[in-house]
Amino acid sequence: MANFEEFLKRGADILGIELQYDAIQRIKIHRELLLKWAPKVNLTTVLDPKSMAERLYLDSGILLPKISSRKTLHDVGTGAGFPGLVLKALNPKLDVTLTEARRKRVSFLKTVARQMGLHDGLTIRWSRLGWEKGEEKVKNKFWDEVVSRATFPPDLWIEAGKNLLAPGSRLWVMAGQPHAQGDDSLNWKNEADKNHLVLESQEVYHLPFCKKTRWLVSFRRSL
Repeated sequence: MANFEEFLKRGADILGIELQYDAIQRIKIHRELLLKWAPKVNLTTVLDPKSMAERLYLDSGILLPKISSRKTLHDVGTGAGFPGLVLKALNPKLDVTLTEARRKRVSFLKTVARQMGLHDGLTIRWSRLGWEKGEEKVKNKFWDEVVSRATFPPDLWIEAGKNLLAPGSRLWVMAGQPHAQGDDSLNWKNEADKNHLVLESQEVYHLPFCKKTRWLVSFRRSL
């Protein structure tokens, strides 16, 4: 019977995600601590090896080829580090900010990042949307890529996340088919126009084992 690492490698091959040896070791550390903390802190209910590999780690890593040439990423509502900490594990050179509103989850993120050896270029913030009132230094910080996964309904995330974009930056929506609300009412082009953004890309992919359909959509703030 396949173990977690075998599912991870097999799924990565199917999705075209490059996994280096060191990245796999970091992900395994993350998973071990996630399993340890999950009963105490509401981090995930996905606990079997196959589902964890595809629904947590691979579904986070799918973004990596899209941002390989970029320098900074902000993951809002990261929870246990999906997708931001996984992307940092896959590419340690990426400058990543993780924002999480729940203090216990922030404690988990700091603990697991330390054990993964991810120090340089990683900021972990206890906050809701990247800044609090009056924090002008943070408020004026922008990122190349801004993402949130399964934290907000897509339309609300687009409306909130656009405030974290500088000209040329991209906002990513990661959603189920066709989006988190489960119907066909959300039109990506209309959402872009409504929020004064440019719809840059929309891609459908399937998780490698359960074959569930996922959307990966990006919006750009025009210059």
